[in-house]
Amino acid sequence: MTLKSFFAATVEAAIEQARREMGPDAVIVASRPAPPEARAFGAYEVVCASFIPGEEPTSVAESLGRIDTPPPGAPDLLRRELMQLRRQIEGLRRTLRGSLRMGAASGPPAVVAPLEDLLAEADVDSDVASQLLEQEPPEELRREEGLRGWLAARMENRLQTAPWLGEEGAPATAVALVGPRGSGKTTTLIKLAVTYGLQCRRRPLLVSADGERVAGAEPLRTYAAILGAGFQVVDTSGALAQVLDRRSGEDLILLDTPGFSPAEQAAASELASWLARREEVEVHLVLPATARTADLLFAVERFEVFRPSKLIFTRLDEALSLGPLFSVAAITGKRLSFFGCGPSIPEDLEPASAQRVVAGVLGERPRALAAVLTGGPTARREPCTCVPRPD
Repeated sequence: MTLKSFFAATVEAAIEQARREMGPDAVIVASRPAPPEARAFGAYEVVCASFIPGEEPTSVAESLGRIDTPPPGAPDLLRRELMQLRRQIEGLRRTLRGSLRMGAASGPPAVVAPLEDLLAEADVDSDVASQLLEQEPPEELRREEGLRGWLAARMENRLQTAPWLGEEGAPATAVALVGPRGSGKTTTLIKLAVTYGLQCRRRPLLVSADGERVAGAEPLRTYAAILGAGFQVVDTSGALAQVLDRRSGEDLILLDTPGFSPAEQAAASELASWLARREEVEVHLVLPATARTADLLFAVERFEVFRPSKLIFTRLDEALSLGPLFSVAAITGKRLSFFGCGPSIPEDLEPASAQRVVAGVLGERPRALAAVLTGGPTARREPCTCVPRPD
């Protein structure tokens, strides 16, 4: 793939210049007024791309050079600039793929056009939707219910779930919840303490690493007193190491971490580096299902320094659609562990399932909630259930 900027007095003149030089198949990536240092070449700049015949434009990052996540020790300014550059490259990739699809003779089969509209209405990422519909469904399934079942099966195949603490046959002894502020980490931690600690006759120890913020650990302290569980505040990695080293074999240690903002990335990296050296700690990233796909992907990128092995989504009861949840799980390939679907402890905790996600994208619930928002009949809320994994 070749990227090149063209300057001219008008956008139209720059486009004509690009097509003369790069050919009629050149793709317009962006146009803008020329920056001050380039005004001598023309008043407007148009960026175009062209592809070698047979080249698959699946990754602009490969053409520009792979940009990995900066190491935890990188200066904050460098980290922010590199992350911004990665997001710009990803946006460029989506723009190019979308432009090529619009100009290509082939696209999603016409028979799946209603499904394409359904996925767009559910706020499923456009790239993910295109991948789901790139194949033509079998002739015998080309009825409304058959098509929905065909799409549901393809969607379920894109999801991975692991609705338990630890791995198969090896229950976790220490679990850390990380995520943005307000994502529901503390409430989820209490639900896990009841369901996988008290109900399974494992002694839960609740540990807060949020000791520096004023009253940051108080909610967890209150919950621990109500449950009769152990509680401890740690403010250094050394203190946390002592807690982990002193635990007994029957303890279930649940670590609540601060909701680090982008400006606090250095502090987050310090804790993340320490957790990465403790193989017994399983890290879950907690995200709200009510956020947009772009915001969720940005959070996944920020908290990747913690190397979370699983995702927990909260506020499913407040989400109009689970399209963003599905998109993030499909794009990142991370396993889903639990869903929070209300404030009740521990009832509103679900083991993650692909069927639940797909139903939240294709089912009647999104339309029922939309009816409520527009004054229609009240949507019936399905109860949440949680069944611990058998030992």
